[in-house]
Amino acid sequence: MNREKITRGQQAKRILDMPEFQAISNEVRKDLFDQFRKTNVSNTEERERIHQIAYAFDLLDKQLKQYVSEALFELNAEEQLENLKDA
Repeated sequence: MNREKITRGQQAKRILDMPEFQAISNEVRKDLFDQFRKTNVSNTEERERIHQIAYAFDLLDKQLKQYVSEALFELNAEEQLENLKDA
């Protein structure tokens, strides 16, 4: 059992579940989309910059969810190990 993964996953879950984080996340996504829509099609540098920011933001979200997933896996493995010991 990896306590570090479990702790990190629990912290990530708390962040993801925070209404404030969800509201900020939605606002950032909306702002990025609005910025993208307002750029000229020929302004590839600006569109690329916006895309990079959106990608980084998505990466943060995916990584937090990955931490939660790893913690759940660790907890499940721990539970199965306990069940084997009791059998």
